[in-house]
Amino acid sequence: MGHRGVELFDADPKLGVLSGFIGQLWGGGVGYEFGEQTSSHGGTRKGPTRRIPFLSKRTYKPFMYVECGWIAPLFIRARALRRVGGLDVGLFKKGEPGVWQDCVLSYAAWTAGWRVGVFNAEFQRGGWWPWISLVEEENQDARGGMAESEGCCG
Repeated sequence: MGHRGVELFDADPKLGVLSGFIGQLWGGGVGYEFGEQTSSHGGTRKGPTRRIPFLSKRTYKPFMYVECGWIAPLFIRARALRRVGGLDVGLFKKGEPGVWQDCVLSYAAWTAGWRVGVFNAEFQRGGWWPWISLVEEENQDARGGMAESEGCCG
C-alpha cells in the first residue's frame, strides 16, 4: 500500500497530501467523491462515489488531484505538514474522532501551494491501519502512526 504512495510523492514534488481512500471535488455547490472504494457518507454530496477516472503515469494505477483527501489512510509530505502548521486538533474534543481534520489540512496545503491527490491504497476498512503516514523527503521513508506522536505538529 505505502510504496505506491511514496512513488506518487517521488513523481510530483508538489504533492503534499495524498488520500488512499476518497477525494472530493466541488462544482456548482455540489460535492463529488472519487475513489476506488465506496462510501456510505451522506453529507452534501450527490450520488455514489465515482471511480477515479485517471491513471498515474508513474504507477499506472488510479490517481487524480482533488480538493480534499479523506483520512484513513492519509499520506502527508512532512515538509508540507510543517509548512501549514500541523493538524488542527482544536476541531474536536479529546476522545472524539478527528472529523474534518483531513479536509482542513487538504485546503491548508492547497492554499499554501501544495497539491492534494487520491489513489487506491487497496486496504480494507475496519482493520487496524496507521491513519496518517508521513513521507520524509530526505530518505523517502513512509512512516506509519499518528502524526502527533511523530512530533511533527505544533
